[in-house]
Amino acid sequence: MTKVDFDAEYLLDPKMVSNLRKIKHYLRDDHDWVTIIHGPERGGKSTLGHECNAIVDDEYDTAHVVFPTSELRYAIAKSPKYRAIQQDEGAETWLSGDANTADTKKMVKSFMQIGAKNLYFSICLPDAGALNRYMKTHRVNCVLRVMKRGVFAFYSAKRAKTIKKDNNTKKVIWPRPNFVGYFRKIPESCEFWKEYKRKEWQHKFSTRSENPKVIEKELQMERFLRDTLDFRQAARVLGVSSNTVNVWNCNGVLKKRFHVKPMHGAKGWRLTQSDVMRMRKIIYGNAVDMITKIGVV
Repeated sequence: MTKVDFDAEYLLDPKMVSNLRKIKHYLRDDHDWVTIIHGPERGGKSTLGHECNAIVDDEYDTAHVVFPTSELRYAIAKSPKYRAIQQDEGAETWLSGDANTADTKKMVKSFMQIGAKNLYFSICLPDAGALNRYMKTHRVNCVLRVMKRGVFAFYSAKRAKTIKKDNNTKKVIWPRPNFVGYFRKIPESCEFWKEYKRKEWQHKFSTRSENPKVIEKELQMERFLRDTLDFRQAARVLGVSSNTVNVWNCNGVLKKRFHVKPMHGAKGWRLTQSDVMRMRKIIYGNAVDMITKIGVV
């Protein structure tokens, strides 16, 4: 746990600093605040969030930077009042598009604690247009859109509700922002930034990340499905019905006559393409090339 050791007021736009100070007093008046930070990958969403949190929360530290939903719920339950919490991987929870998912149901309950503890909660998202309806309609107080590294646009709660996605082009339609501001990069020499990057690396390369062995098995299965045919596909190539191939398999005709050993797995009975071509050669003899050419088979 490392506290902020950089000057957030110097790094952030003065108008945004003024708004954040008002939000800080707003929290003391028994309110909470939810900010959505939208932007492309590596655009500076986390940097902007840390700078805003450091102004709202004087005790802001890396313990209040969370990634998965389970860590977020734990941080909310354990956090004192008037603190700032940031979820870096908000897409895991809020871009499901399904309000009935288990994580979203749990988070709706956790938001009761956010209101009770008067917390400042920021969520980094790659696509604000696909934000969960509950969050967009009832909980979001403002949206910060990172337009490019170092530049952001501020949208109030009223204007945030008008953000939508075009069903045809799949592009997010943005209203006119309240104002456009700037933010600077946090110095990499800061202990807070070093601890944050270590925590981010640990999350991305933890057991929740992709397992190379699992990916290798998936690739093997894809190659197997690509190089084999099920009985229905094989019957279409052979010019017979799928029931005929099933009878051949049950009666042992595939092994005795065609010398073919079918494989059985999670995808059912399958034959290799070379076995099917050999079976077709046995059935049609020398005429197989001509039959294929004229499209009979």
